[in-house]
Amino acid sequence: FQTRGIKGLDLELCYPHKSFDRQSMVWDMNYFKYLFLKLLAVPFNEQLLEQDFISLADYLLVPEQNFFLYRDFQTANIMVVNGEPWFIDYQGGRRGAAQYDLASLLYDAKIQMKTAERESFLQYYIKNFCSSTVEDPDMFRKYYNGFCMIRLMQALGAFGFRGLYEHKPTFTESIVPGVGLLLEIINEAENHLVLPELYKTIRSITDSKIYRDLSTGLIRE
Repeated sequence: FQTRGIKGLDLELCYPHKSFDRQSMVWDMNYFKYLFLKLLAVPFNEQLLEQDFISLADYLLVPEQNFFLYRDFQTANIMVVNGEPWFIDYQGGRRGAAQYDLASLLYDAKIQMKTAERESFLQYYIKNFCSSTVEDPDMFRKYYNGFCMIRLMQALGAFGFRGLYEHKPTFTESIVPGVGLLLEIINEAENHLVLPELYKTIRSITDSKIYRDLSTGLIRE
């Protein structure tokens, strides 16, 4: 998808954006802020968090962007028909970095995957992707955690909106595992990516009463 899907693609037909650009990234992070953090009443410094959002967007625009970004490359969009995989819900596709779709698949809050399994899939992808492109494996890994972060933030924004606001239980059930994955990612990312207010805010999520109620089963929808 990432390497062949971009060839001959008329980007003018991509909606709402033809690439996963700065504006798209900021939209996703604000989605997380307004439809997840605020719904859970998580405290944060508005100005400092905005600065970290901009810093993260700047960071994620550094790697090669000339690949097809499927956007919602998650397990729910992979259908198995007669033993063969079929892929749906790609209408949000656009140009972007290859790391995003891998992050969408391996950090899907709706599935259970061990860290060792996730690492095995990551190594397999990097080996095959980098052998067919001029991309450097170390550079791919360098930016991978950042894309995992923004993907999980976007997903949690969706879980907050669909689950807490629209009261759809299948989305509410994904909040606790989604937060767990995001906490796991920031523990790795903070070794090379300075986003102090964002990290502080994410770690504060578990102090939210709504989050605690979700984690103990007091809120089911």
